[in-house]
Amino acid sequence: MKILKESYGICFIMMLLSSMLSAQTKFFTGSFTELMAKAQDENKPVFIDLYFTGCMPCKQMDENVFPKESVAKLLNEDFIAYKINVFKEGEKELGLKMMKKFAITGFPSFLILSPKGQTINVFGGFQGEDNLTGFLNQALIDYHAGKYLVYSNSFEINYPSFYKGFFETKKLTVSQAELNQFLEEHEDHMDEISFLIMMKFVREGAFAKFYLDHLIEFAAMYGNTRVGMSTLQKVSYAKTYAANSGDMKFYENFLSNVKTLMPEDKWQGLSVKQYYLPLYEETENIDWLLLKLQNSDSHWVEISNACGALINTYKSDQKVLKELLKLYQGSKVDRYSQGDRYKMAAIWLYLGDYKQAKEHLEGIEEYRSSFGLNEDNIEELRLAIAEKAQETFEVKAVKDFKPFNFN
Repeated sequence: MKILKESYGICFIMMLLSSMLSAQTKFFTGSFTELMAKAQDENKPVFIDLYFTGCMPCKQMDENVFPKESVAKLLNEDFIAYKINVFKEGEKELGLKMMKKFAITGFPSFLILSPKGQTINVFGGFQGEDNLTGFLNQALIDYHAGKYLVYSNSFEINYPSFYKGFFETKKLTVSQAELNQFLEEHEDHMDEISFLIMMKFVREGAFAKFYLDHLIEFAAMYGNTRVGMSTLQKVSYAKTYAANSGDMKFYENFLSNVKTLMPEDKWQGLSVKQYYLPLYEETENIDWLLLKLQNSDSHWVEISNACGALINTYKSDQKVLKELLKLYQGSKVDRYSQGDRYKMAAIWLYLGDYKQAKEHLEGIEEYRSSFGLNEDNIEELRLAIAEKAQETFEVKAVKDFKPFNFN
């Protein structure tokens, strides 16, 4: 019986190892020319992973995403997968061509091309299993429908010298004014060169506004995710323009377009800190911010972190404090963190309800810990509640972080 159990155990381990090995994504190792020839022979789109040695998100993709069965099955059966180490001898020349072609500066970056070199999608950053399979499945739909982005098939494009120089030297040699002047003189403001320059380099001036006014059109031509994520670099211009012109409709339209274009999980993680708070800081329009937070579908930790930064500022404003408290009381979070309980207790203290403040600190140790909060901070708040010292108490900068998810 013991031998039989051991045999079953060995068989189970062998089956597990076999499953793990079979789930590995297979990357083609020939030249780029051979890659495209293979894609044409098999009538499959090409998936290209641009990475470099030492890139942590790239390593996480290799260790935690590409081995996933659902990812490996899709890439092995429906794509020809390929890797380019963009800074490695023997590969960096091709890597540089790709970086220039698609204005890529962040890694990992992913390209999905047809066998004839037409661009199906361009996206970047760590992608969990669900996100990546979502991109791959949509790429297959687009490929079979003949739906491509408008990038040309050629790497031999007449880029301006400052554009080529940036990717070769990592230095931009022209000012924002000169970028705007180049675009003003360029015949087609929606073509590939104009798009790449506006997306990657323009931060101010008439063509920053032009880019934001035409986000939806650019996205239809060059990809939703690419255009949506590029707006992170345009928020500074957008908030300043809205504040100086008083054109809140412009900023609201900007937010609506970004939400439409950006992947849902990215928007939920970025909207409060990267899009709502910057405009509030520029305008100090707390009513606008509170309304955004109340109607937000962002991750709760992002909303709570934003509230924490506001409590000290508005500790004497009963109306704002009550609105902040409503956000906590109406949250759909499964379980509060220590930081949440601490901030709610502080709000009750500032509202003068010492009983509620005390109750919100009871059993706080049983909740999930928060960054920047320790026993001394909690004891300091307990003492302030006991002494009714809301005038002198200052809330600590306590933050929570959404757990990292490889899925």
